[in-house]
Amino acid sequence: MISCEKAAKIMDQRDFKQLSFKEKFLMKFHNLHCKGCRVYDKLSKRLYKLIEKEKSNPPALSSSEKDQLKKQLLKD
Repeated sequence: MISCEKAAKIMDQRDFKQLSFKEKFLMKFHNLHCKGCRVYDKLSKRLYKLIEKEKSNPPALSSSEKDQLKKQLLKD
């Protein structure tokens, strides 16, 4: 059985690359026996969905808001 640290790493990678059959199997087997990692997996999936939702619908700023933000960022 893999460690919780390794299982978490695999779960995090899942959002950015295709997992191998071995990785999928190890993660599922680990999650069958580890409640903490099942919870982490569920929360990780929710967070990824929220991030993707925000990426597809970014907030719109008016021209004056953009100018004001630029001025604030350039202040040192």
